[in-house]
Amino acid sequence: LKSEELITSVLSTLQSLLLHSNESVLSSLYSNLPALGHAVSVMLDILEIQNSRVCRLTAIHSLISLSSCDSTQWKQLIANDTDVTNIGIGSGGRRFASFLPGITMSSCKLAVGGVHVGQSVIQLSILGWIHFVTLIVNSNEHDNSDITDERLVVHCTKEWWIETDKHLEKLSSRIGSLVKHVSWQVRIGLCYWANQLLTKCIRNLPNTCGPALEVIVTLTCDEYSLVSNAANKTL
Repeated sequence: LKSEELITSVLSTLQSLLLHSNESVLSSLYSNLPALGHAVSVMLDILEIQNSRVCRLTAIHSLISLSSCDSTQWKQLIANDTDVTNIGIGSGGRRFASFLPGITMSSCKLAVGGVHVGQSVIQLSILGWIHFVTLIVNSNEHDNSDITDERLVVHCTKEWWIETDKHLEKLSSRIGSLVKHVSWQVRIGLCYWANQLLTKCIRNLPNTCGPALEVIVTLTCDEYSLVSNAANKTL
């Protein structure tokens, strides 16, 4: 097997295992932050090093599946004008706060990496970015109560949210620049991204939501009806 084929095969197997694991197995993973962090780091490294679109797509799907969320149908659901109801829904909650800077930075870097990255990779990067942000926003601080190693635990205090908002605002502005992307699938992915920010994150991340509002307003006039309709629904 070529290295790309091997990586894709391993990631697909891992993804399937995670999505079919029972709560006991997932709880064991989430209580071991070093192991969870290592898995996140490996997948982010693949996104950074590999140029294969298939490999990158599989890595993003696998990263999202760490939260016990299946993202494989997102693109098709969006293209069919069907709501994607499980963005920001999953397991692990605030355990992922420890790794949010790396996840959001890598996802943003990939999303704005240029046309050669491919519209499917860009769209999924955007949706993965907002999935983990909303997953943490929607979770409870007590989700960390069963972690055995406290060294990697991030407590989502008021101060933490303020600093996170400053960090994510910069990334949000960069992602918002995709509003003029040539692919309608990227632009409608932005609609979902902005919708999640404005409806679920505005209380915790007010500054991050600023670029999202600009995106929605701009996309209400999009030439592609599926995009403009999605933007108008958010408004």
